[in-house]
Amino acid sequence: MVGIDPAGLREDFVNSVESAGTGFVITNWSGGGLLYSGTSYDEEYPITASGTVVSGVGFFLPLSDRYSSEDAQYVKEGRLWRGDIKMFLAGSVSIDTNSTVKINNGSVYDVLSMGVIPYFVSGTTVFKKVFLRSQNLGYGAV
Repeated sequence: MVGIDPAGLREDFVNSVESAGTGFVITNWSGGGLLYSGTSYDEEYPITASGTVVSGVGFFLPLSDRYSSEDAQYVKEGRLWRGDIKMFLAGSVSIDTNSTVKINNGSVYDVLSMGVIPYFVSGTTVFKKVFLRSQNLGYGAV
């Protein structure tokens, strides 16, 4: 009987992503994320943030509209919107619901609260599926 090698599966996934994936930068915000450093209302509040930055490569795909898909069920429940996307990345990459993802094309996304789903084999995280929502930055971004 041949055993499954979780580290080998993760390595195969990483090799696939590196050969055909899209680059990204993840910022894992510590604590509450962005902090407004002012004591009264002012339209020019300086914003400070601290967090770790991780870069890598992943697959970015639109949500599936197949009736029986997990994506379609989440849309039906109102947990996802039709414009949201999903990302697949190596299980070793640090990401959580306080993270933002910037794709190499300049698009910026927030990780949704239900959005990080790890896939394990024998206790090793082979890859993660992450649901993302675009930040509308007011410059034609959708």
